[in-house]
Amino acid sequence: MVNKTNSDLFKVLRVELGQYWSEVLAQADRNVLRFPPSHSDKLGHVLFANLRTGGRSTLLVTGNSSWDPQSHYYDSSREAARRGLKITRFFLLPHRNCRHNRQLYEHMALDKAAGIITQVLYIGELLSSFALPIINSLEIGLWDEAVACVALYGGPGMMMAPSEWRVSDRAEDIELQRQVFSILETRAIEISLDGNSKELELEEPMVTTAPIAQTLAPVLCQGDHVSPEDCSWYHAIWQYLRIFDMVSTPTWHASFYINELGELAKSGRFARILISGTADYSMLAHVLWAYRSAANPPAVSVLDLCETPLILCKWYAKFIGTRVTTISANLLTFSPSEPFDVVVTDAFLTRFPPPERPGVVSKWHALLSPEGRLVTTVRIESGLAGDAMTSSKDQVVAFRSKALQEARRWQGFLGLTPEDIAGQAARYAERIVSYSFCSVEELVELLERGGFGINRLIRKQTPGEMESTLYCEVVARRL
Repeated sequence: MVNKTNSDLFKVLRVELGQYWSEVLAQADRNVLRFPPSHSDKLGHVLFANLRTGGRSTLLVTGNSSWDPQSHYYDSSREAARRGLKITRFFLLPHRNCRHNRQLYEHMALDKAAGIITQVLYIGELLSSFALPIINSLEIGLWDEAVACVALYGGPGMMMAPSEWRVSDRAEDIELQRQVFSILETRAIEISLDGNSKELELEEPMVTTAPIAQTLAPVLCQGDHVSPEDCSWYHAIWQYLRIFDMVSTPTWHASFYINELGELAKSGRFARILISGTADYSMLAHVLWAYRSAANPPAVSVLDLCETPLILCKWYAKFIGTRVTTISANLLTFSPSEPFDVVVTDAFLTRFPPPERPGVVSKWHALLSPEGRLVTTVRIESGLAGDAMTSSKDQVVAFRSKALQEARRWQGFLGLTPEDIAGQAARYAERIVSYSFCSVEELVELLERGGFGINRLIRKQTPGEMESTLYCEVVARRL
């Protein structure tokens, strides 16, 4: 005898399956076919066995991406190339350093041996500059100029693999892919894998490490100057927001840090460096880049209350083949065995209300050797009188909307759905608090009272997190 409860359960599942297939058939009626990832090999076999002229496709490569270069799908495409069909594969990199992916080398070797034309393209600037049209995913294929395929990324949690394949012969889908391929072929930067290419600028592998921070933050974050109780809401989303250029980081002041620190490096007298507070490895990357031509490599220590950015700094140091000392401690109680030659930090003072700032400056002074240097940036908001700055409801909505738009352009590279990123971005905007200086004169007075002389002060307008903002770039010496 069949249990009635189990029978009812089966009926419910049958209804759900019927609804799913109704949706699939409805899509097919609109000239769109949907396939689960498990059917990609079968899809590829049928597609390439019946291909007449050839086509173009892309493959997304990140530090976290993983795929099988010898899958049946890719083998089917190589068999088509061996039959004489013209097939081109573009490997798309959001950062140049993603070219070190081992699977990329293996895949290209197999493709070239089969006669597939391959190109490795850096597209980070295209994504950042809105040069590409909005499209569901950049993992696409256009075959016989008649069929458009796209791999969709979505679903809950960390997603670094397609959740669905869609195939279409609609004119609008084909034309959209033609536009994308045209931009890739004419405006993307081709990357060489021969080992002779030189990095011409500082570049941080944020696409690789943003998912790492997302995973580590809920475990390691126990509070810092940004959020004393729990800073995971801050560190988990930080690098995603940096990818979108939506938060204040050293990259907004890159030329200042590199030029000023580079001059200190040339002198040979400023080798012991303390990074005083950091959200990730960005400040470390700028320091190491500025000191790259120094006769002696710098001894860099990174100090922060939270372990999450310190772990990221260790990761970055190992990634580029160097060492860094990380210290989880409160700046105000930190006591090193010997002084530092340089203290460098980005927008750190604006995390403290006015009554606490003299203590921070005094501590920096105590940590520096005679004639040591302080290199930093400070936010200026005239007329605020040191009040805490928070986001309005309208600013939170706008911030979330921008994050969602950016995440849709970058999806497939990020490891989170655009909706997840937008939700975390809104929480960041709701919770972030800063204390700007009300004038440049207030900043100068604070530093001079703390025992510093101003060597250099530059006013710079930046995009700002919620709106355009004035910063001061400062180099001060310990008197």
